[in-house]
Amino acid sequence: MRTLAVAIAGTLLLSGCGASVDLQSATADRLQAEVASIAESAAAGDPTNALMTAETLYTHVTAALEAGTMSPARADRIRAALDVVRADLTALLQATPEPEIQPEPEPEPVTTVDRPQDSPQQPSEPEKPKGPGPDSGGPKEKGPGQGPGKDKEKPGPGEKAPKGK
Repeated sequence: MRTLAVAIAGTLLLSGCGASVDLQSATADRLQAEVASIAESAAAGDPTNALMTAETLYTHVTAALEAGTMSPARADRIRAALDVVRADLTALLQATPEPEIQPEPEPEPVTTVDRPQDSPQQPSEPEKPKGPGPDSGGPKEKGPGQGPGKDKEKPGPGEKAPKGK
């Protein structure tokens, strides 16, 4: 690639991208910058950018000719050199295989084994509290506030007296 870059720069510079009577100085400076850009892109291994810059340079040479800032003879020499450079860059692009994009591997399928489910367990009965109390299984005793005691006529604390008595 470096050899191609040197050849590009040499070909275009020898073809007359320099200031003279048949090329105005400002036009020469701009064209020389584009020639350097083509050579740098080619040297960096970027023939696509080098080719695009060569196309731009070709357009600028034609514009300079039409504007009268370059002689027809000079424009012909530069365009002939650019045709060679563009052909070389195009051939290089066609010979360079594009990097293959490796597809991401498919995830392997997850195999599940159907297992017969064990019979659902019946919830066991809650354990009964131990000691005296309403659910202890022992004798039921009423404590204060648990309703009328022996005297059914007197209400216990928190109870209302029965009506009519």
